[in-house]
Amino acid sequence: MIGTVKSINKKVENNTLLAFASTIIIGIIAHGFMFNNKISFFDDITSIDGYSGVWLLIIGRYFLGILKIVNDHLFGTYSNSFFNGIVSLILIAVANAMIVKILNLRKCINIIFASSVITLSTGLVCLYAYMFTAIFYSIAILLSIFSTYIFVFYFDSQRIPFLKIIIVAFLLYLTISIYQTYFLFGVIVYLLYILTLIFNHKIDYKNFLYYITAVILSLILYIFTNNIFFKCFSFFNNVFNIGYNSIGPSSYQGIDRISSFGFISKDGLVEALKHILIADDIVFKNNIYIYLFLLILLALTITYIIIYINKYNIFEKLCLLSTVFFIIVSANSIYK
Repeated sequence: MIGTVKSINKKVENNTLLAFASTIIIGIIAHGFMFNNKISFFDDITSIDGYSGVWLLIIGRYFLGILKIVNDHLFGTYSNSFFNGIVSLILIAVANAMIVKILNLRKCINIIFASSVITLSTGLVCLYAYMFTAIFYSIAILLSIFSTYIFVFYFDSQRIPFLKIIIVAFLLYLTISIYQTYFLFGVIVYLLYILTLIFNHKIDYKNFLYYITAVILSLILYIFTNNIFFKCFSFFNNVFNIGYNSIGPSSYQGIDRISSFGFISKDGLVEALKHILIADDIVFKNNIYIYLFLLILLALTITYIIIYINKYNIFEKLCLLSTVFFIIVSANSIYK
């Protein structure tokens, strides 16, 4: 029995090591040319002294501001694309190793394919086009996926679901306060995990409800922080006249709508629905491949249900379709 457990643990270690190594190799082949080139931008947050101050706060990226302060203290304002790229790739490799464990992938080809999804995504390509963001945003991706890892493997006692919810919500909150949409990486991984449970008739609906609660709580914490910050900033500005008379949430990427709950208004919802299944142009204008892949995934799911129509009850079929649908919505939102 002990030998069997050791064998399983060894296999898991080998799988995570393969995920880590394949991510590094694929990442260097795909993005190595960017690690050895420097594209200068006026808003390079790692090379502009004090840049993290007001600007990072008004766009609602509080934890990014803290990471910028830590970066300045450790490395000064020196911006190096090779260092940023390699460290970012290591962080993504750790995240991919977690994904492999969460999804319990065992075949080498599946592990390598899963490791390549984020590594070769247009999201990471765009991130490396703005190399000065690479480490910071990779931390956001890692935190997001780590929240799912924590939720799946820790705090299973039914006596303390509150602790699980709080920890996961806080990790997602930190992710949102680096880059608002990157919490969806962890959400997508959890939805894929739910698919594996549905296929094996093992879905725990109570645990799924806990996860939804954690995600909602993280968004509430973020919106609450936004509103508290701007009220406090306005108060201190009026009292001490610190020079920012009209400070408020920026309209950049719709941050002002998030702070005021404007994203759940009628116009906000209509705008969101218009982009769920419609390809939009991004930096490299190849988003259509992402949509085609996701639509094929939806078609395969429907086909699977039709073929194995007697294998699942009606509730499991609805869960299967809705989960795939929300994977498509979440993936679209990341690249929007």
